[in-house]
Amino acid sequence: HDAPGFEVMACEREPVIHALVEDALGRAPSLPGPGCIELRLADARAVLAEPALPAPDVVYIDPMFPGEGRTALPRRELQLVRELTGDDDTGVELLARARSRATRRVVVKRPLHAPALAPDADLVFKGRAVRFDVYLAGGAAP
Repeated sequence: HDAPGFEVMACEREPVIHALVEDALGRAPSLPGPGCIELRLADARAVLAEPALPAPDVVYIDPMFPGEGRTALPRRELQLVRELTGDDDTGVELLARARSRATRRVVVKRPLHAPALAPDADLVFKGRAVRFDVYLAGGAAP
Protein backbone atom coordinates (compact mmCIF):
# COMPACT_ATOMS: atom_id res chain seq x y z
CA HIS A 1 0.00 0.00 0.00
CA ASP A 2 1.06 3.59 -0.58
CA ALA A 3 -0.16 4.91 2.76
CA PRO A 4 2.37 6.94 4.75
CA GLY A 5 3.41 4.68 7.59
CA PHE A 6 0.32 2.56 8.07
CA GLU A 7 -2.06 0.13 6.47
CA VAL A 8 -5.62 -0.46 7.63
CA MET A 9 -7.67 -3.54 6.93
CA ALA A 10 -11.34 -3.07 7.83
CA CYS A 11 -13.68 -6.05 7.98
CA GLU A 12 -17.46 -5.86 7.80
CA ARG A 13 -19.52 -9.04 7.56
CA GLU A 14 -22.90 -7.44 6.77
CA PRO A 15 -23.12 -6.78 2.98
CA VAL A 16 -25.31 -3.65 3.22
CA ILE A 17 -23.08 -2.05 5.86
CA HIS A 18 -20.02 -3.01 3.79
CA ALA A 19 -21.51 -1.30 0.73
CA LEU A 20 -22.23 1.87 2.74
CA VAL A 21 -18.68 1.98 4.11
CA GLU A 22 -17.24 1.31 0.65
CA ASP A 23 -19.27 4.22 -0.74
CA ALA A 24 -18.14 6.50 2.10
CA LEU A 25 -14.49 5.60 1.52
CA GLY A 26 -14.88 6.41 -2.16
CA ARG A 27 -16.19 9.85 -1.25
CA ALA A 28 -13.42 10.65 1.25
CA PRO A 29 -10.81 12.62 -0.69
CA SER A 30 -8.84 13.56 2.43
CA LEU A 31 -7.60 10.03 3.15
CA PRO A 32 -3.78 10.02 3.18
CA GLY A 33 -2.79 8.12 0.07
CA PRO A 34 -4.53 5.66 -2.20
CA GLY A 35 -5.27 2.27 -0.78
CA CYS A 36 -4.56 3.14 2.84
CA ILE A 37 -7.74 1.29 3.84
CA GLU A 38 -8.46 -2.18 2.52
CA LEU A 39 -12.13 -2.97 3.11
CA ARG A 40 -13.11 -6.64 3.18
CA LEU A 41 -16.58 -8.16 3.15
CA ALA A 42 -15.68 -10.77 5.73
CA ASP A 43 -16.05 -11.84 9.33
CA ALA A 44 -13.01 -10.52 11.21
CA ARG A 45 -12.78 -13.79 13.14
CA ALA A 46 -12.15 -15.67 9.89
CA VAL A 47 -9.71 -13.04 8.62
CA LEU A 48 -7.69 -13.20 11.84
CA ALA A 49 -7.54 -16.98 11.45
CA GLU A 50 -5.93 -16.72 7.98
CA PRO A 51 -2.40 -18.12 8.38
CA ALA A 52 -1.10 -16.08 5.42
CA LEU A 53 -2.18 -12.79 7.01
CA PRO A 54 0.79 -10.94 8.51
CA ALA A 55 0.30 -10.40 12.22
CA PRO A 56 -1.27 -6.97 12.75
CA ASP A 57 0.33 -4.50 15.14
CA VAL A 58 -3.05 -3.29 16.43
CA VAL A 59 -6.57 -4.68 16.20
CA TYR A 60 -9.44 -2.27 16.85
CA ILE A 61 -12.79 -3.88 17.63
CA ASP A 62 -15.91 -1.73 17.34
CA PRO A 63 -18.86 -4.11 17.81
CA MET A 64 -22.50 -3.11 17.66
CA PHE A 65 -23.45 -2.06 21.18
CA PRO A 66 -26.01 -4.21 22.98
CA GLY A 67 -29.54 -2.84 22.65
CA GLU A 68 -30.97 -3.75 26.02
CA GLY A 69 -30.95 -1.49 29.05
CA ARG A 70 -31.49 1.75 27.16
CA THR A 71 -34.19 4.18 28.13
CA ALA A 72 -34.21 6.23 24.93
CA LEU A 73 -34.36 4.88 21.42
CA PRO A 74 -31.25 5.41 19.31
CA ARG A 75 -31.41 7.59 16.22
CA ARG A 76 -33.36 6.07 13.33
CA GLU A 77 -30.18 5.37 11.36
CA LEU A 78 -28.77 3.29 14.21
CA GLN A 79 -32.07 1.45 14.57
CA LEU A 80 -31.79 0.45 10.90
CA VAL A 81 -28.21 -0.73 11.37
CA ARG A 82 -29.29 -2.85 14.34
CA GLU A 83 -32.11 -4.36 12.26
CA LEU A 84 -29.54 -5.33 9.61
CA THR A 85 -26.93 -6.74 11.96
CA GLY A 86 -29.00 -8.13 14.81
CA ASP A 87 -27.42 -8.63 18.20
CA ASP A 88 -23.68 -9.23 17.99
CA ASP A 89 -22.56 -11.89 20.43
CA THR A 90 -19.21 -12.61 18.78
CA GLY A 91 -17.16 -10.08 20.75
CA VAL A 92 -15.55 -12.48 23.22
CA GLU A 93 -14.43 -14.85 20.46
CA LEU A 94 -13.23 -11.97 18.28
CA LEU A 95 -11.23 -10.51 21.17
CA ALA A 96 -9.57 -13.88 21.83
CA ARG A 97 -8.55 -14.24 18.18
CA ALA A 98 -7.33 -10.65 18.00
CA ARG A 99 -5.24 -11.07 21.15
CA SER A 100 -3.66 -14.21 19.74
CA ARG A 101 -2.52 -12.33 16.61
CA ALA A 102 -1.85 -8.67 17.48
CA THR A 103 1.80 -7.84 18.12
CA ARG A 104 1.22 -4.62 20.10
CA ARG A 105 -2.35 -4.19 21.35
CA VAL A 106 -6.06 -4.79 20.91
CA VAL A 107 -8.49 -1.93 21.52
CA VAL A 108 -12.18 -2.63 22.15
CA LYS A 109 -14.82 0.12 22.04
CA ARG A 110 -17.58 -0.52 24.60
CA PRO A 111 -20.53 1.37 26.10
CA LEU A 112 -19.33 3.17 29.23
CA HIS A 113 -21.13 0.92 31.73
CA ALA A 114 -21.13 -2.36 29.77
CA PRO A 115 -19.15 -5.31 31.08
CA ALA A 116 -15.72 -5.82 29.56
CA LEU A 117 -15.31 -8.58 26.99
CA ALA A 118 -12.39 -9.86 29.10
CA PRO A 119 -11.56 -8.89 32.68
CA ASP A 120 -7.86 -8.20 32.24
CA ALA A 121 -7.65 -4.95 30.26
CA ASP A 122 -4.25 -3.30 30.70
CA LEU A 123 -5.57 0.22 30.10
CA VAL A 124 -9.06 1.75 30.12
CA PHE A 125 -9.90 5.13 28.62
CA LYS A 126 -13.32 6.46 29.59
CA GLY A 127 -15.35 9.07 27.75
CA ARG A 128 -18.83 10.39 28.48
CA ALA A 129 -20.66 7.57 26.70
CA VAL A 130 -18.02 5.04 25.66
CA ARG A 131 -14.81 3.56 26.90
CA PHE A 132 -11.87 1.89 25.23
CA ASP A 133 -10.46 -1.26 26.83
CA VAL A 134 -6.86 -1.85 25.77
CA TYR A 135 -5.21 -5.26 25.94
CA LEU A 136 -1.45 -5.17 25.41
CA ALA A 137 0.35 -7.98 23.65
CA GLY A 138 2.82 -9.85 25.86
CA GLY A 139 5.15 -7.24 27.31
CA ALA A 140 4.17 -4.42 24.94
CA ALA A 141 4.60 -0.90 26.27
CA PRO A 142 1.46 1.25 26.45
